[in-house]
Amino acid sequence: MQCVEDYLCNAISNDDGAPNTTETRELFAYAYGRFLAEYGHEIGRRGTEGALSYWLSGLAIGIDYSYCDIIARAEEWHECKLTEKQEDMVCASWFDFLACKFLQISQRYGIAH
Repeated sequence: MQCVEDYLCNAISNDDGAPNTTETRELFAYAYGRFLAEYGHEIGRRGTEGALSYWLSGLAIGIDYSYCDIIARAEEWHECKLTEKQEDMVCASWFDFLACKFLQISQRYGIAH
């Protein structure tokens, strides 16, 4: 989903220490390096994706975190109105979903293994 990649790039680029670039690879390399420096020790306990989800849930980058914002974002991306059950599912898996996409993008650019 290109919209998720764009969303994550925007969140990373708004970070105070982010490189002044619009290049996706450079932005993800910066964020992945920060993740490893700050939460690399969690990889052994949680796995890379789990540690990344944990890092994101601490709002390491400027992503949506309130239920109403998460639901609005999901409805925007899927171009539909979510049911209450879907809303609960989206909110419960939000950080895991973003971690999975973050890792996929990082692997595609040869940043993460």
